Amino acid sequence: MKIYLWDDVDTTLVLSNEADLRKFRDYFIGETLIDEWVKTKIEKVSKKSKIYDNCRIYSNPAISKNALEKLVHFFEKNVEVLPYQFDDLECYAINVTNVIDCIDYSKSIYDKYEGYDVIKEIHKYSFQENLVLNENIFKIPEFRKTRIFVSESFKQAVEEAKLTGFQFIEVWDSEEVPLPPLEPLVFAGPSYDFKEAYHMVQEDNKTVANDKWVMQMSKGELCLGRREPNGIYTWIFPIYLPPILLEMQWYVTDPYEITEKGELAL
Repeated sequence: MKIYLWDDVDTTLVLSNEADLRKFRDYFIGETLIDEWVKTKIEKVSKKSKIYDNCRIYSNPAISKNALEKLVHFFEKNVEVLPYQFDDLECYAINVTNVIDCIDYSKSIYDKYEGYDVIKEIHKYSFQENLVLNENIFKIPEFRKTRIFVSESFKQAVEEAKLTGFQFIEVWDSEEVPLPPLEPLVFAGPSYDFKEAYHMVQEDNKTVANDKWVMQMSKGELCLGRREPNGIYTWIFPIYLPPILLEMQWYVTDPYEITEKGELAL
């Protein structure tokens, strides 16, 4: 079986009232919202923004009525469908209350915050198969606010219905032969949060990296490299930045050479 991270291809919807963001910081953490949900108003980022069947609003999915009709059978338990107020079409927040403590840390690759017994990042996921075997949509305690995991059946249903705006990142295959764990990369110097790092890349032409990702400019465009389990970096010119990057710390490093094959040469 396979497990995927539910993501989107572009973030084009936002809250109409920024004051609502204060409430959203306490929402979508794996707990019920049905009794306190207010039909919050949302809008497009700009008049020209494209509307998709799936779009994230502050790390949580917002789906169209079309998507809801095609996927409703996946939301019958442990998921609350909460309406937004949106002038362009019917749109709904998806609140996943199914939180499962299912990571197999003996086979996962992860980091903890220095000095604390708290997970900072999981670089390689391994799940306890007996706990997720019959689950189509769930969260994990470690990242209950920002990450939703889905089954291959959910992914296939989205693809068969030709729903737009969905992106799925494969994070686990139970039949995959595991590669030897990579040695963690160690960077010298201070670390920076995403906002600081992104500014240094865009304004100062710096290269920033961590154990999993690299950001740098190339020919005037932002390039993003991801370190794969085999140690090779895949290199893309992203249309948008995955929300997972916002949670990471970054270090200034020497520029990477981009090969003709679109991979990063070390």
